[in-house]
Formats: sequence, C-alpha cells, structure tokens
Amino acid sequence: MILVIAAVAWRVSFFPIIVLAGYMTTLTENVFFMFSIKSLIYPALLLNVMLLHALVMVVAIAVVQGSRSRLKRYLLILVALPFGLLAGIVSFVNDNDWEVLPFSLAGEQSVTAEVSLPHSNPYAPLLAQDGYNWRQITLLYAASATYSLIPSDGRWTQSVKGTLEQDLRGVEAFESRYFTLSHFNAFWLAGSVNCYA
Repeated sequence: MILVIAAVAWRVSFFPIIVLAGYMTTLTENVFFMFSIKSLIYPALLLNVMLLHALVMVVAIAVVQGSRSRLKRYLLILVALPFGLLAGIVSFVNDNDWEVLPFSLAGEQSVTAEVSLPHSNPYAPLLAQDGYNWRQITLLYAASATYSLIPSDGRWTQSVKGTLEQDLRGVEAFESRYFTLSHFNAFWLAGSVNCYA
C-alpha cells in the first residue's frame, strides 16, 4: 500500500516539483555566479528536485501510516491536501497527461533547441484566449503568477525564461507532459551554453 501511495504522490507532484526546483535554483544562481561555480547550477537543480521528491514521499507516507497523535495526522492532511489537489490539477490538464510516466521522449512535440532571452510573461496573454478547460486555466494562472516571481537578473535564469517563452509560443497541444519536457530542456540548454561569457 505504501508503495502505491508513494508512486501516486511521485506522479502527481512531478511537474510542480520540476517548476519549484527551477525556482529554487534561480534564487541560488547569484551565489554560484559570485564564486564562479557556474558548473554547479544544473546539479543544484537536480539536488533540489531530489530533495522535494523526498519531502513529498515523507509527507505521503506519514499521512498513510498516520501518527501517534490524531491531531498531528489531521494537521498534516490539512496542510498536504490543498497542495496535493493543486499539484493534481496542474499535472493532468489534458487527456494525454493521464499516463504513468510524466513524459516520454518518443512521440512528444518537439521543444526549442536554442536559448533565447526573455521578453514578457507568455502566460498572461493566453488567459485572455478561449478554448481551455478549467484545469488548463488553473495551470495558466499558476504559471503566470510563478513567472512574475522569478528573478530576472541571473544569466541562467534569463536563458531558462527565454527558452520557455519560445517553447510556449509554439506549443500545439496544451498539456503538462509537454511542459515537463520543455522545462527540462530549458534547464539543460541554459546550463550547457556559455551564458556566463
């Protein structure tokens, strides 16, 4: 039972964790730049991903196994439930998102292969368009708010934001599976180009 709960928690939280880990990495970028250790930015992202997944697993197992105190268990559920619901909504915005794995490299839409600089929040104009389901609208609101919170002074961060903007402008099917791959691609490209030259 615990393995099933852990697998479900992992799948539901996968895309939000990728986004949150990227945000956490942007906050540490200036520290890496000050000490000229730019090669640690992508490993720091992966470490953030790992730590956030571990946190989700601990919370999921604690909710299932319970606590000696009923009050602690209810408080944990009360805190975890809103985050779990939001994670579930943004992780499954399209029928194609209902897969065991968050994305597969075969048969996916192609993502941008080059780094570009950011220009404007690409999510805000999409909110004015019609044709989205309520889960996609929730994702757009969350993405628009998150985009505004990301600092724009770091070179890695600028490369990530610009690449994601480019990907979003060319997206054909609005699904979390594509955005997961797009985020990984932007993180990798920004780390692999010499954005500190």
